[in-house]
Amino acid sequence: MAVGQFRGVDVYQFLYAADCLDESVWNKRILGNMPDTMRERLLKIALETAIRL
Repeated sequence: MAVGQFRGVDVYQFLYAADCLDESVWNKRILGNMPDTMRERLLKIALETAIRL
């Protein structure tokens, strides 16, 4: 956010979580199992949302 203020541009945060790190062993969940096309789709949705804000 500070970089956006410094540069005079809007910054939008997008949190994407696919694994879980709060257990004693790493819980992979969907990380690595999701096809690249789904990741690309999620990125496009995030970018389109930021543009419309």
